[in-house]
Amino acid sequence: MNSITKKLLIVAGALIILGTALGITATTMVGFNWASLGTRQQPYEEKSYTYDLAGITDLSVSDVSADVIFVSSNEDAIKIDCYENEKEYYDINVSANGQLRVNYSSHKRWFEFIGINFHSPERTLTVSVPSKFTGAVNASTVSGDITMSKLGLSEALAVSTTSGEISLNDIVAAGKSSAASVSGDIELKAIKINGDLKLSTTSGSSKVSSAQIAGDLSLNSISGDDDLEKTTVENNVSLESTSGKVVFNDLIGNDISISTISGDVSGNIIGDPNTYSIKANTVSGDINLPPSANGTKLLDISTTSGDIDITINAGV
Repeated sequence: MNSITKKLLIVAGALIILGTALGITATTMVGFNWASLGTRQQPYEEKSYTYDLAGITDLSVSDVSADVIFVSSNEDAIKIDCYENEKEYYDINVSANGQLRVNYSSHKRWFEFIGINFHSPERTLTVSVPSKFTGAVNASTVSGDITMSKLGLSEALAVSTTSGEISLNDIVAAGKSSAASVSGDIELKAIKINGDLKLSTTSGSSKVSSAQIAGDLSLNSISGDDDLEKTTVENNVSLESTSGKVVFNDLIGNDISISTISGDVSGNIIGDPNTYSIKANTVSGDINLPPSANGTKLLDISTTSGDIDITINAGV
C-alpha cells in the first residue's frame, strides 16, 4: 500500500468519525434520547372510565395500533378499559350533541418508537356497551383489529381499519351500516341489519354467514374472495371481486349481480327458478346455469377468466 492510499484512508476514517460525532451531537441537541433504543420503555397503566348513558346519542372510537374490542353489558353506563402512560393516552369527551368520542393520542417523538419493549402488555381498548344503548357506533383503527360481539344497536354501525381484521358476531344494527378494510379480512356472523350493508376490502377477503339484511347488500374486494353462507337479503345483492373468487351457499335476494375478473363464481340461490331472468358472460371460463325464465328478478353474472356454476332451488 503506497503512502497516498494510506493518507486517503486516514482522511476517510477521520471524516467518518467526525460525521458520526456531529450526528450524535445534533440529535442530542434536538432532544434525542439514546436510551430509547433499548428495550426499556415507559410502562403502560391499565385505566377504566365510565360514562352514564344519559345524554349520549352516539359512540365514536378511533385508535392506531391497539386492538379495539366491543362487548355487551347489562350496566347503565359505557365502560372503557384501556392502557395509557404519560405519552400515550386517550382523549375522551362528550360533545354538545351527545357523541361520546374516544380518540387515541400520542406525544411520543419519532425516535421513541424505536426499540423493543418486552415488558409491555399487548395493548387493547375494550368498550362495554350497555344493552340499553340506542345510538350509532363508529369505530376505526390503523393497524389494530376490531372485534364486536352481542351488540344490539338501534342506529347504524360503521367500522373501518387499514391493516387490521374486522370480526362482527351476533350484531343487530339499524340504518345504513358498513365495514371496510384495506389489507385485512372482514368476517360477519349471525348479524341482522335493518338497512343497507356495504363491505369493502382491498387485499382482504369478506366472509358473511347467517346474516339477515333488510336493505341492499354490497360486497367489493380487489384481491380477496367473497364468501356468503345462509344470507338473506330483502332487496338487491351486489358481489364484486377483481382477482378473487365469489362463493355463496343458500343465498336469498331480489336482483343479484356478481362480477369478477380472474375468479370463479359458484353457489346456490334459494328461490323459485321461474322468477329469475338470467344473464351470464365469461371470456375463457365455463358456464353452468339453469335456463332463464324471463322472471321479474335479475341474476347477472360476469367474469373474464373464471368459471360460473350456480344453481337455484326452492330450499328445504
